[in-house]
Amino acid sequence: MSTDWYTRLEKGHITGVSEDVLNAVSRALQLDDAERAHLFDVARAAGAGHRPRRPAHKVRPGLRAGL
Repeated sequence: MSTDWYTRLEKGHITGVSEDVLNAVSRALQLDDAERAHLFDVARAAGAGHRPRRPAHKVRPGLRAGL
């Protein structure tokens, strides 16, 4: 794991991190069960806020045909 990635992890930027990575981090940091559960909770919360953006407006069929 790079220092850049670990810094992002510490800042809570862990959207999309796999369960395997979280398990490896918890082992490396020797987290207890409560700390490990908190790590996974934070990761889930970070993922819940990440949703794909939708277009602000629909393009009318007549306008789309002119493209």
